Amino acid sequence: MSFTAIAFLLPGKLDTMAIHTEWFMVGFSLLGFLLFAYTWAHGDWVSGAVVGIMFGLGALAKQPGLLDLGVTWVLLAMLALFASAQDGERSRIARYFTGELIGVALPFAAALVYFGSHGAIRDFIYYAWTYNTSIYVPEIALPERLARIDSPFLLAWTYCPFVLVLGASAAVGLIARVLRNRSAKHGNFPLLEWLTLGWTATGLVSNALSGRGFPHYAIHVIPGLSLACGWLLAKGWALATGRANTKRRIPRATAAAALIGIFGFAIGDSVKLHGMIDGRNDPIDIAMREAIQQNCEPADRIFIWGFSPEVYVAAERLPSSRFIYANFLTGMVPWTNTDPATDTSYAIVPGAWDEFWSDYDSVPPALIVDAPIRAYAKYPLLSQKRLGDEVVENYAQVALDVTQHIPHKVFRRLETTSPNGVEAADLIENPAMELRIRRSGVDHPDIVSVECTAPIGTSHIVFRIGGRPEATVAVNRTRPVHVAFLVRLAKLVSLGTDRVDCVAVAETGLTRSPLEEVGRRLAIDRSAFLQNPVLEFGSTEIYGDGQGQGWKSEIRHGHVGWSTSEAFRLAFNRPEMMDRMFFEWDGNSVPNVSWQPQVGPEVAIEPIHLDGFSYVVAFEKRETGLIIIEQSESGSGGWLGRPIGGADGPALTLGNRTIYPIYSFSEVAGRPSLLPDNTWSIHAPAEVRYPLEPGITGVMLNYGFYDSSFIQPSNPPTNGASFDVSAVNPDGQEELQFSHYVSPLQRESDRGRQTNEIPLTNKSSGELKIVVTAGQGGDRSGDWTYLADSALQGPGPDILLFDGRALVPNEGTFGSGDIIQVRLPNGNWDAHAPSRLVYDCPPELSGVTVRFGIKPDAYTNRTRAQSTNGIDLIVEFVAADGTLLKLLERPLRPWDNPNDRGTVSAHASIPPHELGQLIIRTTGGPELNPSFDWSYWGRFEGFVFDQPRD
Repeated sequence: MSFTAIAFLLPGKLDTMAIHTEWFMVGFSLLGFLLFAYTWAHGDWVSGAVVGIMFGLGALAKQPGLLDLGVTWVLLAMLALFASAQDGERSRIARYFTGELIGVALPFAAALVYFGSHGAIRDFIYYAWTYNTSIYVPEIALPERLARIDSPFLLAWTYCPFVLVLGASAAVGLIARVLRNRSAKHGNFPLLEWLTLGWTATGLVSNALSGRGFPHYAIHVIPGLSLACGWLLAKGWALATGRANTKRRIPRATAAAALIGIFGFAIGDSVKLHGMIDGRNDPIDIAMREAIQQNCEPADRIFIWGFSPEVYVAAERLPSSRFIYANFLTGMVPWTNTDPATDTSYAIVPGAWDEFWSDYDSVPPALIVDAPIRAYAKYPLLSQKRLGDEVVENYAQVALDVTQHIPHKVFRRLETTSPNGVEAADLIENPAMELRIRRSGVDHPDIVSVECTAPIGTSHIVFRIGGRPEATVAVNRTRPVHVAFLVRLAKLVSLGTDRVDCVAVAETGLTRSPLEEVGRRLAIDRSAFLQNPVLEFGSTEIYGDGQGQGWKSEIRHGHVGWSTSEAFRLAFNRPEMMDRMFFEWDGNSVPNVSWQPQVGPEVAIEPIHLDGFSYVVAFEKRETGLIIIEQSESGSGGWLGRPIGGADGPALTLGNRTIYPIYSFSEVAGRPSLLPDNTWSIHAPAEVRYPLEPGITGVMLNYGFYDSSFIQPSNPPTNGASFDVSAVNPDGQEELQFSHYVSPLQRESDRGRQTNEIPLTNKSSGELKIVVTAGQGGDRSGDWTYLADSALQGPGPDILLFDGRALVPNEGTFGSGDIIQVRLPNGNWDAHAPSRLVYDCPPELSGVTVRFGIKPDAYTNRTRAQSTNGIDLIVEFVAADGTLLKLLERPLRPWDNPNDRGTVSAHASIPPHELGQLIIRTTGGPELNPSFDWSYWGRFEGFVFDQPRD
């Protein structure tokens, strides 16, 4: 009981997690047995009533308290059996027993009156008794429950082996004592021995009742075991300290030595046990306290979805519902039906959801916390029918910066109104704000998460769709802002736009984030948002005037496009720097393409067939006007793949995508020239710019000097040139990423093609700018520089195909959404679990081999508590209609399995499919605590149908 007293005196609120309900039950049982020991020999019904009250209170704390009361009944029956019938002793014992019955009933009667006055008698009976006896205990078969009777002995042997040895020795002595005195009369009745054995027996039964073997169930056994050990030590002490007697000197010396040894072992085990205690609070509780207290007032009520009621204590906030954990709403019974394949609806408490919604409507929670640990990954919050809709429509996720390394999420209730002026179209774009678009989870691919970051001083974030305010959330203005709004794709379709942004409200005014297009960022079919063909030029979509011509979206050849059977005429405004236009056509005859300058007649341009269904048209002059794509014969329509414009200059590849320049200039001819060796001559000084999308982490740049610049040049030889690469933010701020002064005449290493892998510090949208500056001091006519086609790098490893193609991740994140960008010295990608990669999955892809692992530092030379508990690799396929198919789940447990150490590989086969997405992700291990899950991605390989795999 000293442990209980200490636990109550510990300074931290979370320290009280050590005070299980067993301690309260044991405490009342201790008082009951203590009073019984003092009053059994002479007490009447009043004494019995007081004893009964103690055990009644213990039973209210935990039902097995009634078993402890039963020990006193057995002892009273034995006393009555041995008592004399003539002296009235049996009638006194009967009155004492009656008093116990009255006493144990009083706490239950008081509880019934209390709950009855609140209209909750049915709930009291159900949750205090029926649930345990009809659902919780029967989940485990009787033989399994009986097998758990060994758990207290295993715990004692593991942590305090001397107690087990001492207790076993005491058991022998106690049994021998009661057998010798089994028919003892009243005065010699071995009460202490019988009570010790009885209390230990009920403790063992109570421990095994649930069959789950939780360590805290062994608390039931501690009092009886302690009494047994104390009884034996008292006998040993009496022997060791007895009066001098030569004949008993050896036994006394032996007893004294044994006592010294026992206390030595006790001290040693106590020191060892103390060293195993981690005195730090759980990182989840620390993060939850910070996140919740920053986003609601002390008087606000909150609701936690999951099995984590300690968060209420950590955050110092009261629950908004009677359900402090959601087990009664989901049917999860710890820890028996937690298998993901098990339907737990049979264990949902009847009427529980009605009671929950009654609580919710009375006190809508200011915050909802999603706690997907302790088997609650099986019950995703957003997948709960009505509750998921409530979160999507009326809450926004907040404090993502605080919760990024834990699985929990915090949702704050939206404001009912939006600040004035947030609908304005001319708000200034704030370079300190970022917008990230991602699917909110594989369990609900129809929901999109729009994350927004904003600087300190922001009081509200307003989420806009198509420039219209959609949702407003208040934020803590003393901290940087990181929030996320949830929106269903169906809503974007109903609004006819997927363009979203956020507005930051501060005392200094209103500013907005960059504008993002949901379909583009998620690489999904955007035709639901773009009902008619559009011309893409960099990050700009140019809408044509061809409305109402029978267009409908259609995916062909792995691309989104539009088909029609009617005659059509599309006209797009051409940006001045657009030198070429690429498009795909699948139909009977190729449409006519013409150019209508602002001044002058319309000029027909013959499309050049590249390969397959791909065509290109080139424009001689840089000027504005209209590009016209036309087919005049009705009934001879076809399918038009998205037209893409580009400036002259080398293209950047991003996997199978091609990113064309949006601006190019060269001193010779005013723009780059393509030469037969597939290099682009950009005689210095020159400049080329490309659009950047969020998530691009680097560029592999190919460049150099033509040999004629320094080997028998016809012009004066070059004196070098500087190749500079910069990232340009949406507000025009430029940040230099790379600079190389190439001087082939002076340095042999500068001759030939130069290749550099350049990481980009700017991961948001903007532009990539490549500038070639002529060398100083001399004639620059010999500076014949060039650029070759180069490659952009995505947020994570490419999936490499045997034919040289590469699938680049559209999305690569870890933690709470940080972009994967760090390459380790061995070429692997640093990606602390949970991590997520999303790829376009072309129809020919039949499988993928994934290499991944956990850094050795996460499990080498560490204690189990301070090591990774492993991760799970999950590979999934998402069809275009949102259907999810799990392809592979591979656990990685390097602590337990040496074969899981280092880089491991896993292969997932993909069934025949149309266009879709491939999701490769890692989650936390069985405890879903990612603190030490220092994982990484290695090399990925893709396979196509009919291709053999090694």
